[in-house]
Amino acid sequence: MTVGDRMTVTTVVGLDLSLTATGIARASAGNPVLALDVIRTPLKGMDRLDYIDTEICRHIAIGVDLVVIEGYAFGRPNQAAHLGELGGIIRHSLWSNGIRYVDVPPSNVKKYATGRGNAPKPDIRMEVYKRFGVDYADDNACDAFVLAAMGLDALGHPLIAMPATHRVALNKIVWPTIGERAA
Repeated sequence: MTVGDRMTVTTVVGLDLSLTATGIARASAGNPVLALDVIRTPLKGMDRLDYIDTEICRHIAIGVDLVVIEGYAFGRPNQAAHLGELGGIIRHSLWSNGIRYVDVPPSNVKKYATGRGNAPKPDIRMEVYKRFGVDYADDNACDAFVLAAMGLDALGHPLIAMPATHRVALNKIVWPTIGERAA
């Protein structure tokens, strides 16, 4: 699917996966965020992975057309294996439930939000506040919101009109097509 093609998508979920604070934003075409959450748990190991997976599945159980996941940040070697485990579990859950998803590199999230692929977290938060009128104290929630907004925009239902310099980030993503099973 190319950017701007129309699809019967009405609801998109953005996921910023984290072992300590996973951000989830659920947005629909023409509406601001319907639900926003940050999943936190003191659990460790497989119990933590299972808890986060269960909570995400609870959020996407009804009426989600597409999930947009922030891809792996390879600059965090201490967490790479654990985040890989979490990412694999979540992607498998989505796939096994037939929910379309797409991965978006962190630099594309930053580019869409700020116009720069190397923007720091405070700049993303400020741009989200200025453009969308929402202020999230949690960086994970803010990133999840940007991911949901990107998904809606790419599928022809932008929450707001974004500058072309920001929308370039959408063109570098392979967006799913109608009826495509999660791969």
